[in-house]
Amino acid sequence: ASGSYPVQQSITLVYTNLSGSNTFALYRFLPEELRKEYDITLLKFAPSRGEYFERLANSDAVVITEGNYLLDKTAFNPRQLVVDLWHGLPLKTMGYADPNERFKDRIPRRWASVDYVVSYSNLFTELMEQCIRIGKAKYRVAGAPRNDFLFHSHGLDMLKRITGKDLGTGRRLFYLPTYRQVQYASGQRRYDSDNAWQYLFGIPGFDIERFASFLDREDLHLVLKLHPAEEHLFQNRFHDRSRIHILTNSLLERMRCDLYEVLNAADLLITDYSSVYFDYLLLDRPIVFVPADIQSYRDRRGFLLNPYEDWTPGPKAYSQAELEREVLQALSDPSYYSTERRRIRELCHAYPDGKSSQRVWSLIHESLRVQ
Repeated sequence: ASGSYPVQQSITLVYTNLSGSNTFALYRFLPEELRKEYDITLLKFAPSRGEYFERLANSDAVVITEGNYLLDKTAFNPRQLVVDLWHGLPLKTMGYADPNERFKDRIPRRWASVDYVVSYSNLFTELMEQCIRIGKAKYRVAGAPRNDFLFHSHGLDMLKRITGKDLGTGRRLFYLPTYRQVQYASGQRRYDSDNAWQYLFGIPGFDIERFASFLDREDLHLVLKLHPAEEHLFQNRFHDRSRIHILTNSLLERMRCDLYEVLNAADLLITDYSSVYFDYLLLDRPIVFVPADIQSYRDRRGFLLNPYEDWTPGPKAYSQAELEREVLQALSDPSYYSTERRRIRELCHAYPDGKSSQRVWSLIHESLRVQ
């Protein structure tokens, strides 16, 4: 490395889980020359540990994904670089845009130390700014590092390693829903829907035995990954079967594998209001939406992008029969909703190229050089 650059400045990348972590991906796609240039650490978010904050305070740069820096850098190093990669293009309301957000008074402090927010596109910037009001000058359009996994990961091989099962036969459906409730530090809970996850896909009366027969008959596998915020509440309600395979945070952590490293193994994505579908559009594969509780969700949480139906490029299934029918239709016809997918993809992604980590590392490197 050139002697004109600072030697061994420290960079800390903070991740909270491996369910689509941009910092984990950024670490995986770390250029070799920067590995030699900087002291770079991947650190799990641990706000209850003093050494965690000590590490952050002693870093020249900190990269986060959830507005969870939790320090005031003016107290120890005003020149520290803080970059937030966030964790998905926002579809649902949050922050200032959420009429039911109880802690809007905490938003300014949460974002005060952040120098840059990495964005997917102008659309991302517009939506995110409605929620956090940090100022558009702080956004840098570079794309999401985790999406590089979609282009460069051997998802099917990774899936076999994680599950211990060969899912290479047949086709694979991934079901990745968003969360419906969150627990605050005070112990209070917020419910964004009246869906209690009693049934798979949130569809009332869903017959899992019938669905298992459907999977077997059509030679399909279902990979289920619940949202990290709710996994502990509902994972015991759904169990692995011969064609239903459950991924958990603990399993991903144990294998040191991120969800996005296996996502390109999916032939079809099933979701509801999760931002994962915006990323999955980069693969140009079919998506089926199951918004079974949409009226309740719209009333309690709401969307930044309306109407929901126009921003979700795939068929909507509200019953088990509809879901099974739409899955087969989407798998059999590549042109099904392809025009809609392309339209949304072009609005959401300025860089659909699998090089987002490279751009983010360039941003970090250039910012540290001028300090």
